[in-house]
Amino acid sequence: MKFRLSHLPQILFDAVILAFSLYVSFQLRFEGAIPSSDWQLFTSGVLIIVLLKLIVFFVSGLYDRMWRYVSTRELRVLALDVLIATALSVIPLYYLSRSAFPRSVLVIDALLTVLLVGGARFFVRYVYELQKHRSIMAESVPALIFGAGDSGEVIVREMLKHPEVKYDPIGFVDDDPAKQGRRIHGVQVLGTHRDIARLAAKHEVEEVVIAIPSAPSSVIRDVVAICDEAGVRCKTLPGMFELIDGTVDLNQIRDINVEDLLGREPVKIDVAEAEAYLKQAVVLVTGGAGSIGSELCRQIVRFNPKQLIILDHNENDTYYLYLELSQRHPDLDLKIVIGDIKDASLLDYTFGKYKPEVIFHAAAHKHVPLMQENITAAVSNNVLGSRNLMVAAEAHGIKRFVLISTDKAVDPTGIMGTTKRIAEMAMQSRCRDAACGTTFMAVRFGNVIGSNGSVAPIFRKQIEAGGPVTVTHPEATRYFMSVPEAVKLVLQAGAIGRGGEVFLLDMGEPVKIIDLARNLIRLSGLRPDVDIKIEFTGLRQGEEITEDLVGVKETVTATKQDKVLVVQDGGFDYNGFAGQLATLEALASRHDVAGLDAQMSEMVPTYKVTGEVASSPAAQTPRNDAERASE
Repeated sequence: MKFRLSHLPQILFDAVILAFSLYVSFQLRFEGAIPSSDWQLFTSGVLIIVLLKLIVFFVSGLYDRMWRYVSTRELRVLALDVLIATALSVIPLYYLSRSAFPRSVLVIDALLTVLLVGGARFFVRYVYELQKHRSIMAESVPALIFGAGDSGEVIVREMLKHPEVKYDPIGFVDDDPAKQGRRIHGVQVLGTHRDIARLAAKHEVEEVVIAIPSAPSSVIRDVVAICDEAGVRCKTLPGMFELIDGTVDLNQIRDINVEDLLGREPVKIDVAEAEAYLKQAVVLVTGGAGSIGSELCRQIVRFNPKQLIILDHNENDTYYLYLELSQRHPDLDLKIVIGDIKDASLLDYTFGKYKPEVIFHAAAHKHVPLMQENITAAVSNNVLGSRNLMVAAEAHGIKRFVLISTDKAVDPTGIMGTTKRIAEMAMQSRCRDAACGTTFMAVRFGNVIGSNGSVAPIFRKQIEAGGPVTVTHPEATRYFMSVPEAVKLVLQAGAIGRGGEVFLLDMGEPVKIIDLARNLIRLSGLRPDVDIKIEFTGLRQGEEITEDLVGVKETVTATKQDKVLVVQDGGFDYNGFAGQLATLEALASRHDVAGLDAQMSEMVPTYKVTGEVASSPAAQTPRNDAERASE
């Protein structure tokens, strides 16, 4: 080790410490009354002991170590250095004192040296970390944690362990009376959520973190309103339906979104059932780049499939999803097929090449206003494309086929809903054959908030533009479900299907569109009807104030899975369906709009014939919430 001038202050400091250590050792040995003969031993031996220790310290590299980062490793090195130096000092001290140098002094001095020299270095580290902590905490966000349970404990522990995340947990709030005044990791439960405003003012709190994944939306709405009134930001952890394994961490803290306010209870699926048919299976998702399809892919990969195949005609979004999944799951065997479900030869080639075992069919034209004026496209994709998939699935021995349907298929009056209902009928007709080797099923759910083109993103754009936010009717209500929640239930339905079922996902209670709009405005930090105006556009032809989840001739029965129901319908003419479908295909091939209108009305009596071609969207009144929610 080469001597540097920067070593000198450390060496001088240690020299003083080592001399002091030896002096205290003599005092302890003789209980404060050192005999004159032993005092002479101290004065003659201190130079030898100090010099030997400094030499050993220097040779071992002790002076090249930065004190602010000292650890137990440096303490072990120091202890070994002291042991070596003490052993080396025995010989010169023996000749100096003729065996009279107290051996107990050497033992005491060795222990004190480790304590004092090591302690000095750890003190420097402590002061450095204290200053660093104070500097970080000066920039940290004072936060209250709502929920002194398991998730709250994890969040506070991580905040204290990682001050660089710049959260300063001021205290907990929890509505459990038994937890009041208790402490977790030194952080006290200061009150209930009703005390947030008072505590925020008292402790200058800037943020409230809701650390209860299972918190009812009514409570979340209450907390959001209190925080809004107090001028405090409110964040939360993901809901239970977003957590496959139920675990949370600090990185999952996020802003409150509209899904948190919908009034939905947490969804729990039987993970073992879903894993049983997805683990080590070859799974294909059509429309995999869409809102539902992409979330299906994200959740499927958590069950460790043997291979995941994404089929979509949207090259850009598919590529982005490919990058996302490849980065998050580098070991995933992921295949991409850019193509269209209307291409029967492509489906036959793809199924023969990859041999999928499970298919989730999420590809569909879903935008209601656009389908009203593009009946041929709706029929070709939603009906005939779905038929192509089912034929290929059966021909290639696919084990499970899950058709993603919609509540718009319930007594449909419009083109999009009618085509989805006919796709359901095509699925049911295949299951009439006992020889069918594929388990076909369909899953219906309502408006998926946050999906492409749904009401929430469009409301947000209107808010960003300064308003107004357009709503059809002050009493209009719709059923809503989040994308992750819908997909979880789809996976569960796929596990319990036995063939031919149309499953209905329990959508909970309907939500007033006006309340949804106001909540979104508040979440943007603005005031409804003050900063952002809300305008009512009126119901358009075919729109209703409320939506139905079950048709007039349909009934529902419960399944063993909570929130998954089976629809029992009045049936249809299975024997004549194949001929009707062939007629529909022939009409679509020559773009016979009037013929398609009449044929669809015959197949689905509730369908309202468009006449010829609906007027273009540009000529229509502004799209309102019912249209957006159904997209």
